[in-house]
Amino acid sequence: MFETNSFTPDSDAERESRLRTVKQMLVMKKYAWASHSFLRHAIYKADDRTASNGDILPGNGLATAIVRLGRKVLIDTDEFDRWVEDHRMQPRVR
Repeated sequence: MFETNSFTPDSDAERESRLRTVKQMLVMKKYAWASHSFLRHAIYKADDRTASNGDILPGNGLATAIVRLGRKVLIDTDEFDRWVEDHRMQPRVR
């Protein structure tokens, strides 16, 4: 489905770097739960945006993990992990 170039997350150089493309994240075992469409949707909704009626729609908070270099989109995995943890549901108190 998605081509996996020679990226191996266990190499020394890759372990030091926290920035990954969407495709690189998808081949990592740690993010096996994420789909390509989920990551793209989360990136699209990361920043505040303007609705057609002029209202400001708040972003989802992922903007701190996104690095844009021209058309290239990189994700800071440390910030992404914090963002995921921030969305953890609290246990119900009965």
